[in-house]
Amino acid sequence: MQDQVQIFLKTLDFIIMNRYNMSQATYMVKPKGMKYMELMSIKILNTAIENILNRELAEFDITYTQATVIGFLNQNRDHTVCQRDIETRLGLTHPTVSSILNRLEEKRMVRTEPLAEDRRYKKIELTETSQHIADQIQEKINRISRELLQGVTPEEEKEFIKTLNLIIQNTK
Repeated sequence: MQDQVQIFLKTLDFIIMNRYNMSQATYMVKPKGMKYMELMSIKILNTAIENILNRELAEFDITYTQATVIGFLNQNRDHTVCQRDIETRLGLTHPTVSSILNRLEEKRMVRTEPLAEDRRYKKIELTETSQHIADQIQEKINRISRELLQGVTPEEEKEFIKTLNLIIQNTK
């Protein structure tokens, strides 16, 4: 496990340094009294990736979080999807998903309708507009992922994902 964590942190540091064109000496400066900045590194990476994706997705007038919901709906278009499914699968709160869905409805990217079998729940579907851009969104996300992982070996990437998923599980 310790080896996994070290590979994870090394990969995380590498991605952050490449993204911000930092030298290792500049990046590794740590505030006095702090031995490690792992959590801060994760936060820096999250913010950087979100900013990149929001810039790239601006042409579609959506945020990365909205794109994530569109992607989830696109992947599950053969199934009935309700708000609770989005919350559970994407790890978002009820108010957050409600807000995202309201904005996507205003933009005519999703439509909702009560379920016939239980009218307390709404079925959520993509509109034609969002179906047309779903593949373009995914292509942008895939390209950015490839750019961010340049120089990371497949083994490091695999360990990074494995460790990241473990950390996510530990938060639950």
